[in-house]
Amino acid sequence: MRVGAMVGRTTCSPAFRAVKIGDYFLERNTKLMGRNPKSMQIHVLEGTYRPDRHAGTVQAEPVSGDLRPPSWLSIDGKRVWRRYVMQLTKLGTLSGTDVDLFASGCQELGTYIRLTKELRTEGMTYMRGDLVRANPKCSLARLALAQATILFSKFGMSPVDRMRIRLEPQAEENDAFTRFLEQASTKNRPRRSG
Repeated sequence: MRVGAMVGRTTCSPAFRAVKIGDYFLERNTKLMGRNPKSMQIHVLEGTYRPDRHAGTVQAEPVSGDLRPPSWLSIDGKRVWRRYVMQLTKLGTLSGTDVDLFASGCQELGTYIRLTKELRTEGMTYMRGDLVRANPKCSLARLALAQATILFSKFGMSPVDRMRIRLEPQAEENDAFTRFLEQASTKNRPRRSG
């Protein structure tokens, strides 16, 4: 029996748990198709912000100033925090409500760094009797890196996300040489005779 054909029926079997969406039942943990929505800040940075589409979305204001890492972060997680927090505040992709999510990504990346250091000394494999086995820290490190990648991609920190962001060049302060060049270019312009 198809899942979509169960409209109007209920099941008592604990093995089959379904969620009704519209006129169809979907099995639990079924992913719906479609892209994940982007924040307004990411739309602005990528140059895809449109007031007619994004005007009704509620967005948190970006955080500015010096942010301290949460006390529950590990030492490696705090190092990752300090490495990336200023970059995200300059881009405007880190808001006050996102701090805990960003801290979780820092914790995951810190865990990956710690496990990688431990694997360097312990080795990727170990002997158990006559069998060579993979060190369990390998799978833990791989999982931590995958989680950090997922969390950081939400802030535009993966290479693909960075390629999508179009940043306007920062207005540099005019130093003496730049002012001299600007004055020289205006003085040396040919005058139109009219």
